[in-house]
Amino acid sequence: MSTPAFQTAFVRPARQGLRVVDPETHQPLPADGAEVPLNSYWRRKLKAGEVKEVRAQEGRAKSRPVALGEDAS
Repeated sequence: MSTPAFQTAFVRPARQGLRVVDPETHQPLPADGAEVPLNSYWRRKLKAGEVKEVRAQEGRAKSRPVALGEDAS
């Protein structure tokens, strides 16, 4: 008999500077987000508005694109 698969979601803190601790690692959730299991802890954080679900590509975007002719600094 196989183990049932669990759902996951890619989440990041809802506001810049908000510190949300991962209960499994005891480390803060990275500002660019992480994939987490959709267990009661993370569902509660989503419902409270402390984290928001994003697509993985959105969460991992580290900087905004620079338009042609714009200074990258």
